[in-house]
Amino acid sequence: RLHNLSETIIIFDEVQKVPIHCVSLFNKAVNFLKTRCQSSIVLCTATQPTLDFVEHKLEMNTDAEMINNIENVIEAFTRVKIIDKASNESFNNKRLADFILFKIKDVNSVLIILNTKTVVRNLYTYLKECNQEIPIFHLSTSMCAAHRNQILNEIRQYLKKKKKIICISTQLIEAGVDVSFECVIRSLAGLDSIAQAAGRCNRHGEKNIQNVYVIDHEEENLAHLKEIRIGKQVSKKILRDINRDSTSHGGNVLSRDAMDRYFKEFYTEFESNLNYFIPSLKKEMIELLTIPKRENSYCKTYYKKTGQHVPLFLANSYYTAAENFQVIKDYTTSVIVPYGKGKEIIAELNSFKTIEDLTKLLKNAQQYTINLYTYEEEKLQLTNGIINYLDGKIRVLKEGAYDDEFGLDLDNESINELNIF
Repeated sequence: RLHNLSETIIIFDEVQKVPIHCVSLFNKAVNFLKTRCQSSIVLCTATQPTLDFVEHKLEMNTDAEMINNIENVIEAFTRVKIIDKASNESFNNKRLADFILFKIKDVNSVLIILNTKTVVRNLYTYLKECNQEIPIFHLSTSMCAAHRNQILNEIRQYLKKKKKIICISTQLIEAGVDVSFECVIRSLAGLDSIAQAAGRCNRHGEKNIQNVYVIDHEEENLAHLKEIRIGKQVSKKILRDINRDSTSHGGNVLSRDAMDRYFKEFYTEFESNLNYFIPSLKKEMIELLTIPKRENSYCKTYYKKTGQHVPLFLANSYYTAAENFQVIKDYTTSVIVPYGKGKEIIAELNSFKTIEDLTKLLKNAQQYTINLYTYEEEKLQLTNGIINYLDGKIRVLKEGAYDDEFGLDLDNESINELNIF
C-alpha cells in the first residue's frame, strides 16, 4: 500500500523512537518511498539517530539538514545545563530524597524521572514520610490515562502559579507532555531519554539556564529492561569521556557528536535485533520480505521438482511476514480499572444489550485501562483481583486492586473481600 503515499510529503515526528527491531524495515520502506515513489521525507527529532550507520541503512542526502548552522542554532536555544552526578557516585532513595529536599529550597519545582515503577513508588512513599509541607505527585503506567491526566492537570496548576511542587515519574512524562519544571533529576538511561527529560526543564525559556542532574540510581532493577540497560551503559561511557576531556564529543552530552557516538554504539549492541528476528521461524523479517526468488527455499524446491521457475514475479513470504509482525511487541493484558467513570463502565458491562452498546462502552473504557504483565496478572488471579466478562475476553479489576494514589495495587489485602457491585 506504499503507492498511496507516492509523491507526498511525509513527516515522521520523534523518529528516534522507531522500535529497535523495526529499524531495518523502517529504513527500507522510507528508501522505497523516497527513490521509487518520489516522496519527500522529513525526519523530526531533537536526537537524530544514526539510521545511515546500520546494515540496511537510510539513504540520506549529504545536505539533508533543513536548518543551516545547526550548532549555532542549538546553542542559541539552550535552556538547560546537564550536570553529571552519575560518573563518580550513585544514589539510593534515601540519598536522592535528601538531594531533592535540598534542591527544592532554591527552586519552586523539581521533576524526578526514574527507570522503574517500583523505585518511583518507593521514592514517592519515602518522600511523603519525610516531607509534609510540599505537595508531592506520583506518575506511572500503573495508573490509567484518565488518572494520569487528572494528576497532570493538578501539576500544571501548581506550575502555573509557581507554587512549590515535587513530581516523581517514570519515563512516561518524557513523551508528548507539555510541562516545564525549574529543576529535573534524571536517572541514567540512553542519551535520547536524557534529552527528552531535559525538554521538561525550563521548557519555554521562562528563566535563564536551569539545571538537569543525571544520577545513577543503584536500586533500579534493569535485568528485564535491556534497551534501558544498554542505553545506560553507553551513556555512562560518553559521560566519563567528557569528564576526562572537556572537549570530547563536542564537550556536551547532548551535542550532535555525542548523539552520533551514542546511537552507533547502541545500534552495534543491538545489531542482531535490527532486522526483526522471528524466533519461531528462525528467520529475519527482512529475509521474508526481500530475499531474491532464486534464493527462496520454496522456489528452489519447485524448480527441483518441475525443472521450471516459479511463475511469479514476486515470491516473497508476505502472508507469513504479516502474521508475525507487530510494531510494538505486546506482552501484556489490558484490564479496565475502577477509577472515576471506569466504575460506571464496569457496572454497565453487566447490562449492555447490543453490540453497539458494547462497542461504545469499550471505546469509553480506553481512558480507564491499564496493561498487566504476566506476573502481575498471575498474582491478581491468585488473589481474586480480576473479574472476567464475555468468557474472559474483557477483564476488569476489583476495587481493592486499584489505588487512587498509585494505580494498580498488587498487595492490597482487601481484594478478596471486595465486590464490584
